[in-house]
Amino acid sequence: MNAVSAGPILSTVFVDYDNIYLSLKRKNDDAAKRFAKDSAVWLQAIVSGELITPTSSFAAPTQRRIVMNRCYGNSQPRRNAHDNSTDMNSFPFVRHHFMRSGFEVIDCPPLTQQLKNSADIRIVMDIRDIIAHDT
Repeated sequence: MNAVSAGPILSTVFVDYDNIYLSLKRKNDDAAKRFAKDSAVWLQAIVSGELITPTSSFAAPTQRRIVMNRCYGNSQPRRNAHDNSTDMNSFPFVRHHFMRSGFEVIDCPPLTQQLKNSADIRIVMDIRDIIAHDT
């Protein structure tokens, strides 16, 4: 039995910026740059259902309404491995693109010498809080 909705699906978006950006950068530098600087474009693609893979419960692209969107990122500039220059697409330099797209930006400074941060743990805790919330 398919779920029937009278209106848009209410959705939340949680972005671990550094994890997504670095994964994209390893595969396609242009895709990583677009992710970093075109957050409004891909967020709209989520809203329209364009970036959502249909499942058995949603047969066709379904309009969504984003009720919360947060972006978590390392507040320290990242260095490029090949020449030690500053990566101008590291989070401190692109956070304003996310803010303009309506994201709440959460700084997650590095906790280790390998620049690991607490974004994943913060995201999990925020999701737990939202799921457990009474409204």
